[in-house]
Order: sequence, then C-alpha cells, then structure tokens
Amino acid sequence: MVYAVIVLVTLIALFYAVENFRGGRAWENYHRDAEARGVKLDFAAHIPPPIPDAENGANTPWIQSWFPKSIPYDADPFWPPLKMNAENRISSRKPDGRRHLTDFVAWKEALAAEAAAPNEKSPRKITMHDRDAAERAAAAVVVLEALKIYEPTLNELRAASSKSRVRYPVNYRTDEPFSILLPHLAKIKSAVQVLSLRSCAELAADKSDDALKDVQLMLWLTESMREEPFLINQLVRIACLQITAQTIWEGLVQHKWTDAQLQALQGRLVQLDFLRSIEHSMGAERAGGIATIEWVRKNGRFSFLLNEGESGVTTGSGIDVMTRLFPRGWFRMESASYGRVLDTNLAGVVDLNRHIVDRQKLAANNRELKETLRPGLQMWLEHRMFASMLLPAIKDISRKFAVAQNTADEAAVACALERHRLATGQLPETLAALAPKFIAKVPHDVLNGEPLKYEREGDADFVLSSVGWPETEANSSNTKSKRTEWIWRSAP
Repeated sequence: MVYAVIVLVTLIALFYAVENFRGGRAWENYHRDAEARGVKLDFAAHIPPPIPDAENGANTPWIQSWFPKSIPYDADPFWPPLKMNAENRISSRKPDGRRHLTDFVAWKEALAAEAAAPNEKSPRKITMHDRDAAERAAAAVVVLEALKIYEPTLNELRAASSKSRVRYPVNYRTDEPFSILLPHLAKIKSAVQVLSLRSCAELAADKSDDALKDVQLMLWLTESMREEPFLINQLVRIACLQITAQTIWEGLVQHKWTDAQLQALQGRLVQLDFLRSIEHSMGAERAGGIATIEWVRKNGRFSFLLNEGESGVTTGSGIDVMTRLFPRGWFRMESASYGRVLDTNLAGVVDLNRHIVDRQKLAANNRELKETLRPGLQMWLEHRMFASMLLPAIKDISRKFAVAQNTADEAAVACALERHRLATGQLPETLAALAPKFIAKVPHDVLNGEPLKYEREGDADFVLSSVGWPETEANSSNTKSKRTEWIWRSAP
C-alpha cells in the first residue's frame, strides 16, 4: 500500500515536472520569436506615457469628473441628459441603405416634450420624416436654443482642444488589465453625439462657421483616443468618426461649406490613419490577454471569465478548484497558444506600406480561426481554451478599421470635389483632376490599392465607392446589407 502511494506520488510529480517543462519551453520559444518581430508582450509597454498637466487636453474639470473615486459614474452635474432622453422619444428610421438629412422638426418636438415632462414613463414616439429646407431651418433654430444647456461644458472642451496631446486619467492596472475601467468612452461618444446634432442644426440655420468649430471639436475628441491601447477604445473612435462624417455629409449635400472650411476639414481628414491603429490596439489585446492568463494562474480564479448568469458558475466553485490543480506549464502553453492564434489571424492582412487591408487574406484567416477555435477535444489538447474565450471577437476587426479608413478617405475626396465645383461650377471628369490643387494626393481604395470609383451625376452630384466586401464574406460576418460597395453619395 505504501509502495503504491509512493509510486502514485512519483508519477504525479513527474507529470507536473514534464508539463511544466513543456509549457516553459513553449512559452520561451514564442516569447523569443515575438521579441524578434518587435512584439511587446509586457502589457505595461502599451500604456500611454504621462503628459504634464499643462500640456494635457484631458486636464479639465469635466473630464476629470469622469474618473470619480467614490461617486457613481452616472452622476454628472456637467452634462444634462436632455438630448439622450429626447432621442429616446424619436422612432429610429428603418435602415434603407441611404443617408438622410436630420429631421429637426422631430427633434424640436422631442426636446420640447422632454423639457415639459422629463419623467414621463411611456412617452409618445415621434416619427422622423424628410423635410424641406425651410422646415428644417426654422426647427433648427429652436433645437439650437434648447441645446444651449450644453454650452458651458462644450466651451470647456473647446479650450482643451487647443492642446494636441491627451492622456485620460485611466487607472492602468498592469497585473489585472481585465479590470481596468474606461468610463470616458461613453462620455466622449455622448459629447460627439450632442455636437453632431448641434453642428447639423447650425448648417441648416446657415451658421457654417459655428458648425465647422463643432466638427473640429468632434474630430479632436475622436482622435483623443488614438493612442489608447484597448480595442474597445478604437471601436468607439470609429463610431465617433462615423457620427462626424454625417455632419460633413450634410454640409456637402446642402452646399453649406465654403472653400476655406472645406480645406480645414480636408486637413484633418487626411491625417486620420486607422490602419496603423490595428497593430497598435491588437498588440495591447495580445499583451492584456497574456497578462489575464497569468492572473488566472496565480489566483486560481477561472470562473470570473465566465458569465455567471448563464453558466451558473460562481467564484470558489469546482472549476476554480480544478484551476488551482492545473500544472503551471499548462498556463504557459495557453499563453503561447493565445499569442500564436492571434498572430496567425492578423498575418498578412494589413500592408502599411501600401496602406491596404487584404480582404481575401482576412477572409481566409477568419476561416482558419473558426476551425482553430472549434470546440472539442483538440482545443483542450492543444491548449486553446483561453484563445477560444478571448479571441472570437477579433475575426472581423480589420474590416471595421478598413471601413473607418474608407469613410475618412471618401470624406476627404468629397470635400475636394466640392471645392472643384465651387471653383469651376462643375465636378471634374476624373478624380485625378483634383490633385494637387484641390487635394495633395487622392486616396486610393483601402481594399485593393486602386483608385476609388467615381461617377458623376450631373454638375453637382456624384457617387464615390470602394469595391467593398465580397457578399459571401459580408454574410459570414453577419452583415445584412445587400450592397457590398462602400459608398459615399453626394445626394440624400
């Protein structure tokens, strides 16, 4: 009996020794290979460096209040909920693949109803319609009056925007990156949404100078997240750009922008580089995931990664007991596997020299990722458990960045086309005619490096488009639109 126990203990010790050796070797090999490629696996290396208060655009009372030490995050005396609550009274348009000018008549009614009955439980829904210019202009004046409630805080942001550097006071917990709170993302998006409504109303009311100032502030807020490490920061940045693009489009459709204003917008748009942000944000995701795996190893707490409401798993449950029994080497192999799976999915997708996203390569990588993370015994044997939990959401990320870059590029070209029309009375025959007088260099299609497609529709209207995403690939990414091109149309 004693002999059997000794043999069992010896076998267990040998098992742990072998698995720890295998895991250590797998991690060392991956670590060495990653460092040779210039990959930073230490999460601390991805944290934005400090900025002196005098140079930091985030050093304002309202922005600092976003990161409270004790009060709830939703307690914001600087930012009234008027616009958000009024928007809840408006029925969203059914998606039809087209842009529409803002319906200020609907907004006028919603803002007035919210001001009169802010605590109404089941308010009447207001339907949006396409309005004529006179209706929109009259209602826009009323909307601007209602939005004056945001003016003091927006003036604070406007003053901060004179500083080109921004570092939000996020508490970057390098040992627990999964627990880092990012309350500023919702605040930034909310500010951009209010500015969008204001600037569109200013355009309708023939106040294009005020509209330009608001759009420039929107772009400053959008780019204030550019150097932040997490993928979610970049996704909010992309959303803010799309909101801003609507205002630029409305000004172009109504021919409200002057040549000088269009030049100012162009100057900001051509500086936007979303493709370079892919590697930056995914590098932080890689390092953060590896740090999370290490935290689970040290603390024996795997259950926190699971949705307790769905799985019924609670802290201290059986899965955490099992986690504490896993050999250290298993976690090392999980980290190496996590890194390699992410690297494989990104490989060959973005070419920064040509400034393109290879859609065919991304589609092939996504198919491989789906197969690699398929549930089953192989996933466990090859230590892809953490990868299967943390990585599925990355499969369509490069496409989202490409959409954002395409939006910025098409907006810049649309500004150049309007400048040409203002100068000559008509649109050019080809995009090549724009350079260098109306734009230094015409951006190419971000998906294939070829010229953007351009079609004239009379003297004032045009259609710009990218080749877009192949329909079969779009469908595999749950994209329901029947059109696969990425289009900027000058008419509503």
